[in-house]
Amino acid sequence: MQKEKTTTLPTTISKIVQIIFHPLIVPIICLFILFNCNLELYYIPLSIQFRLGILVLLTTVLMPVSLAYMLKSFVRNKDIVYFLNLIIVLILNFISYFFLKRIGGVVHNFIQLIFLVSSIVIFITIIISFWKKLNLYMLAISCIAGFITALSLIFNADLIYFLFSAFVISGFVGITQLILKKDNQFILYFSYIVGYISSIVVFILLTLFL
Repeated sequence: MQKEKTTTLPTTISKIVQIIFHPLIVPIICLFILFNCNLELYYIPLSIQFRLGILVLLTTVLMPVSLAYMLKSFVRNKDIVYFLNLIIVLILNFISYFFLKRIGGVVHNFIQLIFLVSSIVIFITIIISFWKKLNLYMLAISCIAGFITALSLIFNADLIYFLFSAFVISGFVGITQLILKKDNQFILYFSYIVGYISSIVVFILLTLFL
């Protein structure tokens, strides 16, 4: 008789955390933060917020998941799948950016930049991954922390509670990756640093020049 695999409580919790803070939902979390951090950016009606949420859900979650599922049926090599998934998300983020830019008016430039910055960070990730594959969970959660930091620097806003929460959650996500044995500590730290620094720098530069 084969022994049944027993799942420990830490492993179960780690898998739940992975689902909640999946890399694909980063733009949704950034939008949520932007709509709830009381910055005097630009008044966006709730109806527009809802439509933006639907757009983001479609282009950054549902479509990538559907395409990734289809990819698995045709491509077996994990490295190729890794890069193709990043390219799919990169393209969809660019599409979201250009779509929002064409709308203009009710959509503040900073909301558009969320998708442009995501695209650039993903592109940087693809380049680095030819040398060393990054942990996408740490990269994603670090981009959220970087986004909050950029917001606070650009608009001189007091977002200490958001930032503190982001760092605490980052720690939890890092622990889950170690528990699930996804990567070693070096890759986790390196991925976090790449995501955090690149998101801050790109946000600030684009805000200055666009």
